[in-house]
Amino acid sequence: MRKKATTVLGRAVSTSVGSQNTVPAHQQNGAKNSLRDVILGGQDGLVNMLGIALGVIAGGGSNHILLVTGIAASITESISMGAVAYTSFGSDRDFYLAEKRREQDHVSSRPEEERKEIEEIYAAKGFRGPLLDEVVSTITSNREIWVSTMMDEEFIYSRSNRRACYEAR
Repeated sequence: MRKKATTVLGRAVSTSVGSQNTVPAHQQNGAKNSLRDVILGGQDGLVNMLGIALGVIAGGGSNHILLVTGIAASITESISMGAVAYTSFGSDRDFYLAEKRREQDHVSSRPEEERKEIEEIYAAKGFRGPLLDEVVSTITSNREIWVSTMMDEEFIYSRSNRRACYEAR
């Protein structure tokens, strides 16, 4: 059962695309990325532990030394992975906030350029004529929505595309 559009823009979009949803929703799949990170981290940890175990055994270490070394390596690997995740998250957050400030400055100092950019983005998605004008007007009438849309379109979407290209290699 489809939810009926209640806004003017929603009704205009639903009548222009009909019953087919031709514009895919952009969503970040955090669970997928987290699972991938856990798997890659686990593989990295196993390889390191194997290297340590082989080194202790090749060096003539006893089972007791191997066990203690394995526990120590597991703890240091966990701390290392946690530190990398923490600094990575922090740098991603700082970069995002810097980009958001940049977009806010652009919206304030160059509103016509930014409005034209919104128009180009939605024209590339297939919006035309009065519907395009209404979408652009709706987005640019509220500074918060305007900046949020620019962040979604320029920052998050382009980053996920770069990540997909990188992963495809």
